[in-house]
Amino acid sequence: MKKVLLAAATAFLLTTASQAQIVTPQASPLAKVEQRIGVADVTLTYSRPSAKGRKVFGDVRPWGEIWRFGANQPTKIKFSDSVMVGKTWLAPGEYAIYATPMQNGEWPVYFGKDTKVQADDFKTAEAAASMTVKAEALPMSVETMTLDFMDITSTSSNLTMMWEKTAIKIPLTFDVDRKVTSSIQKTMNDVNNYWSAANYYFETNKDLKQALVWVDKVVEKNPAFWVLNLKAKIQHKLGDNKGAIASAELSIVKAKEAKNNDYVKMNEKLIADIKAGK
Repeated sequence: MKKVLLAAATAFLLTTASQAQIVTPQASPLAKVEQRIGVADVTLTYSRPSAKGRKVFGDVRPWGEIWRFGANQPTKIKFSDSVMVGKTWLAPGEYAIYATPMQNGEWPVYFGKDTKVQADDFKTAEAAASMTVKAEALPMSVETMTLDFMDITSTSSNLTMMWEKTAIKIPLTFDVDRKVTSSIQKTMNDVNNYWSAANYYFETNKDLKQALVWVDKVVEKNPAFWVLNLKAKIQHKLGDNKGAIASAELSIVKAKEAKNNDYVKMNEKLIADIKAGK
């Protein structure tokens, strides 16, 4: 009986030991960065190595040797929309990023189609897109490699790598205008979308006459203070200052009725600017 109990206990301990795992901190922890750029969603996944007192570029990362742009697995970037990398348009999807640190500061960067290919096996001639970027010296030292989206506009961003005292910027450009214009054309059967379309054309300084046509359609259905304010700004840009003042004055009346002091002040400033010749 004792032998049976001992065997059972041993089996239990072995099973428990095989299932147990020791969890320890990763030397290069995994990071995930999500960013909306224009109307596209971009997701970056990479592992973050640290310098730990070592010289990074030229030593840990030798000059002229292709690098997976992070630690462990290749760094991955996923785009929900088409993107221009260098002079190449990439289709929506996920790509691996590689870079070759160069002592002269001119770093080749590659976007690979297969995100599982390690740097040693990556063939640069098969890259989906490539470019050369200029390395910049940082005024401080960055201990842990950092990738982030910086200098964001409505159509672009720089994917920026910072580590030790070096930074590089990889420009990403999105064809926002094409997508927004297509969306406008598909949804203009709803009068509520005319305001968004007119505002987009005003903000991007596109066809202001078309913007005025659209905002007038909204005014017909809903002459709210924010609609009239947009109309006034479009008229001012088109040089119709008399019409702009009239629209702004009506917007003030509507804003006061709605007890919206912010729009009252915006319209008053617009009128003042017009009268001052601005």
